[in-house]
Amino acid sequence: MTRNRVFAVLGAVLVVVGLVAVRHKRVVEKNGAPVLAELAPAVQVAVVRRGTLESVDHVLGEVLGAEEAEIAPRVSGAVREVLVREGDRVTRGAVLARLDTQELDDAVGSAEAEVEAARVAHEAQAASTSRDSVLFENHAISQEQWEHTQAARSAAAARFEVARRHLDQARARVGYAVARTGTAHAARGAPDLRPCARCASAGPADQGATGYARRPDAGG
Repeated sequence: MTRNRVFAVLGAVLVVVGLVAVRHKRVVEKNGAPVLAELAPAVQVAVVRRGTLESVDHVLGEVLGAEEAEIAPRVSGAVREVLVREGDRVTRGAVLARLDTQELDDAVGSAEAEVEAARVAHEAQAASTSRDSVLFENHAISQEQWEHTQAARSAAAARFEVARRHLDQARARVGYAVARTGTAHAARGAPDLRPCARCASAGPADQGATGYARRPDAGG
């Protein structure tokens, strides 16, 4: 028994010695290992100067002017072209939209034909009146016939004048098919306008002020 106990003690001592040796070896290796140099953090150098820091925020909203000016159309028709978008800055007299002028152009053509027919009739009646004037002076026609000739000439002249007025009106309506900013309200000096982008101007364009375009309300 004593001998076996001695061997057990010796074995335990050898194990402890081995562990100590391994531990010592690891400590020596760790201490002898080269030390890695620490890397400096990357930095960027900038010159300090005084200035204004700008910050841009993107938000959704509706542009509202201090005052509004509704541009009422003077002619009806389909919108052919819209030249501005909602929120665009516009000036007085700027063209916002154009209406289709096919019907208006046809009306101008009809009025021109009416004027030409009235002109021919007026000239023919004028020539007839000149002849009847000579006949009346020579007592070849009666007073009643002469008065009838004069009345016919006056009627022809009146029809010619009416036809010319119709033509002027038809041509003016073609001009109304362009929607512009600039109304009586704007002429009083309102600096911010929100004109309807599909309506025709109700008056001559004014100059100088600016505003913002907006789409007309539903049903307006």
